[in-house]
Amino acid sequence: MEKEEETKSEKYLIGDVTGEESQRGCRSGTR
Repeated sequence: MEKEEETKSEKYLIGDVTGEESQRGCRSGTR
């Protein structure tokens, strides 16, 4: 669970994902 969250956070932080993925990451954990 922690590893998956970190991966999503990294992808969301990198900003190398599509708008949908970005929104999902942001909603998954806005930090």
